[in-house]
Parts: sequence; C-alpha cells; structure tokens
Amino acid sequence: MWSENLQVAAVVTVVDRLAGGRARIEKAANVPFVALTTVDDVFPERPDR
Repeated sequence: MWSENLQVAAVVTVVDRLAGGRARIEKAANVPFVALTTVDDVFPERPDR
C-alpha cells in the first residue's frame, strides 16, 4: 500500500448532491473540488426542491 509522501491534489466526484459536502471538503482538505454534474442537472424536478 502507498502510505507515505502522498498529497491530495483535488477531489473529483461524479455527482455533487448539493448537500454541503463541497464546502466541508474544500475547507478540510484545502484543495479544489470538481463535480462532473449536480443533482439538479440529473433530477431537476426532484420532490425535495
């Protein structure tokens, strides 16, 4: 396993659920957060909106 001298350069996700995780990840890891799409794009008429 790789366990030494590694640094997180960015976080990439397929779907950002827009639940506040982006801000928490960016703050905790101090790296860019990239989402390929958002839940709004995938399901714009979802019932919780």
